[in-house]
Amino acid sequence: MKKIIAGMLMFSCIASIHAAQVSFLSGSTSTPYTNEVNDFEINSEEYDQRETNFALVSPESNNGEELIYLGAYQNMGFSLEESVKTISVDVKNVTETQTNTGGVSLVLSGGREMIWDVTWDTSVALNSIVLFGLAGNQSLIINGTPIDLSDMSSSVLGLDIKHSETNICGYALPQDTTDCRTDRVLGINQITNNLVGMQVSSNSANIDYLANETGLKVTSFNGAYEANSFVVGIDTTAVPLPGAFFLFSSTLYLVFASKKVKSNRVQC
Repeated sequence: MKKIIAGMLMFSCIASIHAAQVSFLSGSTSTPYTNEVNDFEINSEEYDQRETNFALVSPESNNGEELIYLGAYQNMGFSLEESVKTISVDVKNVTETQTNTGGVSLVLSGGREMIWDVTWDTSVALNSIVLFGLAGNQSLIINGTPIDLSDMSSSVLGLDIKHSETNICGYALPQDTTDCRTDRVLGINQITNNLVGMQVSSNSANIDYLANETGLKVTSFNGAYEANSFVVGIDTTAVPLPGAFFLFSSTLYLVFASKKVKSNRVQC
């Protein structure tokens, strides 16, 4: 009985602890910053250090929600023609049962003028999309519907969509160059030596543009200088709150009922 109760309690408190499966088609291997995640034990010394160095956390730190970062400076063979400035993002439900997934949000970061063409499996619990761009005129299409980004923040298709007013990009981690500064997007700071051997800080003011747009931290960082498409597979399953609450309540009832029966037996 104790093992059954413990198993029920564990099931009722299941949380998403694995980062999404992300792959991309790239025209360049010079920046292979794919699937950077914080896979250390949560709250361990290594985990805390990785959070400090790269601002990467487990979904548990976001109350179970994943924040997936996809960055590219441009796509292969970039030009102003629509067909070669579009990066496709396919957000797929890869759970075995195809049930609704846990919560997910996306950060899309582009260096050039870019069209992000997002195909979204609606059984994925996609909550929000945040766009950053070095060129301010980023465009977004979701399931074939062009999204108006002129007001920088909108709610479309049940999603919270934000377009940062700051012209900034980031496709490497860490990164502090003249045009792309991931460190400032994520709020991290690295100390390096410049060409004359002096120590310099990448983000001494601790700027965190992402924090201005969302209260979440990144759980999976993926980027490359050139990328034509991203495929994001979500395999975490949501436990509906009412069901989880009922299960938890039932478990507590079993615990107390078991104790009461034992107490009555002793009195007899």
